[in-house]
Amino acid sequence: MDKRERYISYVINDLIRNTKIDYELERIEFPFSFFPFSFSLFISYPAFHSLTFSSNYIKEMYGVPESMSDSIWDQYKNIIKDKVDGQKV
Repeated sequence: MDKRERYISYVINDLIRNTKIDYELERIEFPFSFFPFSFSLFISYPAFHSLTFSSNYIKEMYGVPESMSDSIWDQYKNIIKDKVDGQKV
């Protein structure tokens, strides 16, 4: 794994570590948002998957270029979606 891949992995893991998922209340608190999102909003709301503030947060917090922040956001949201989907029964 090269330096770039290690850094991307670090950023994604840090974002995940700072994301609070409350399965009982079915909500997610993102490190880049001031308010929690419901599971249903996160999973079903198409615009959420391209929110600008998440990309801006990644660029500002971790100092990565926009092209990299989009890739990180895509990987991160898929991991969070899998965590949420995995808890639904």
